[in-house]
Amino acid sequence: ATTVERLNLSTSIFWSGEDRALSVLLAAKLKTDDKVSTPEQIVDGMADILDVPLTEASRKTLVELCTKHGGLKALDEKNQSANLFSRLGRAMFAIPEFQLC
Repeated sequence: ATTVERLNLSTSIFWSGEDRALSVLLAAKLKTDDKVSTPEQIVDGMADILDVPLTEASRKTLVELCTKHGGLKALDEKNQSANLFSRLGRAMFAIPEFQLC
C-alpha cells in the first residue's frame, strides 16, 4: 500500500459504521483487558495491537497526540474514541518504523 493509502486506512477503520464498532471494541479492550490509566498505556496498547514498533521519540509524540485528543476520557464515547484512534493510527502508520514492517 502507498503511504497515502496507509494514512487513509486509519480513518476507514475507526470511523466505519454508525456504531463505530472497531473503536468501541478497541476502547473496551484497552479499558477492560489492559486496564489503561494513562495516555502512555493507551499508546502502548494500541501499538501492541497494531504491531507498530515505537521509538522513544515517536512514542512521546503519540502520547502528546493522545492527550490532545481526549486521552482516557475519549475511550468512554464512540465518536471521541473513533477520533482518537483514527488520529493515533494515522500517526502510527506514518512513522518510519511502521513503513519497514
